[in-house]
Amino acid sequence: MLKALYSNWRRLRRGRPAPARSDIDPNEIGSVLPHIGLFDVEAAPRRYRVRMMGNQIVNWYGCDLTGRYLDEVDFGIGGTGTFEILDQVVDKIAPAYMSGEYTKHDGRKIRYERLFLPLCDTADNVTALIGAAVRLPAGAPILGDCLDI
Repeated sequence: MLKALYSNWRRLRRGRPAPARSDIDPNEIGSVLPHIGLFDVEAAPRRYRVRMMGNQIVNWYGCDLTGRYLDEVDFGIGGTGTFEILDQVVDKIAPAYMSGEYTKHDGRKIRYERLFLPLCDTADNVTALIGAAVRLPAGAPILGDCLDI
């Protein structure tokens, strides 16, 4: 799923730092859509609002986060690393891969792989992020985080 989204994003760049949100065609990434998150990037203060959340993520996470800000979401103890990575994606206009595990406040363990990709306006300002997340099976290695993959 992550590789399919990344390949599509790279193709849509066409020599630019990142494609525009309008370049994304849901028909081209149909198999990935249940794993997609689309996030608006607000500048001052920097916040990330969930515009759309795929149904596989909703089922896995336990609720629909559409319309909420990521800083209102239960990432468990120590979940601030996600925001550091997102800020770097925006500041450097670079993709990021994350894998890890956390325990939600309700006690459920979440093991994941995530990909975050910037989307820019015509002035190369990141206005949105598109991402995908998949459940990482128990026993699968956690590779950590990587910016500019």
